[in-house]
Amino acid sequence: MKAETSFLMDEPTWAQRVKSARLKLGVTQVQLAERLSMSEAGVVAWEMRESRPWSEESERFLQLEAALEDGEVS
Repeated sequence: MKAETSFLMDEPTWAQRVKSARLKLGVTQVQLAERLSMSEAGVVAWEMRESRPWSEESERFLQLEAALEDGEVS
């Protein structure tokens, strides 16, 4: 998963994926930040393409995104 994670961090669609997952969950940036154990500013920066996630943050997001796609999270 590490290779996939580093690829995703550079992917221009990372911001789109974060926002899409957040909207599917029906949560605010604050609520997504809480789910990912990070700051609201971090989520905002991801969505605005102003920063890249740390590996721990990206791993947590990828797990959340996978669970969302599998219908395990609402």
